[in-house]
Amino acid sequence: MTELVAAQDDGILVEYGIFGLMDLDVEACPRPFPDGASCGDEVVAVVCDNRLDFTSAALDHDVSVRLEAWSGEPPEPDGDWSGSETVSVRLSSGVVQLWSVTMGPSRIGTFAVGDAGRHQVRVWWQGADEAAAMHMAEQQIPRGTEEFLVRFWSDC
Repeated sequence: MTELVAAQDDGILVEYGIFGLMDLDVEACPRPFPDGASCGDEVVAVVCDNRLDFTSAALDHDVSVRLEAWSGEPPEPDGDWSGSETVSVRLSSGVVQLWSVTMGPSRIGTFAVGDAGRHQVRVWWQGADEAAAMHMAEQQIPRGTEEFLVRFWSDC
């Protein structure tokens, strides 16, 4: 039976419509800064060794992110998520941290997703339509309007 191993609630500043999730082994990341993502693209726009770049529906605001590590492929989450995407990423340390483009890492800290190696990552999101509408109306977007759920499990 697949079980939740660890979870962490975090948040990060979206800048230029993107934020990243990077392995602590930054030296092993071929492109250490977000590249190729833009506001309104697919949620996971760029995947490279040791990094995932996520796009947001709006340019500059704080999003809520829940990180989870699972013992196997996780079940569908509860709640009203508007979309999901699954990708695979190689992590050389198995410990990740959220990053903003210019403001650096999350203040919450690091999150252990498991052993080093290839991991499946399934991302769910909600609140994108609301964030986009507020952005277009040039309104302040309250923290957590847009939410992401990121679940990891080993790909071996």
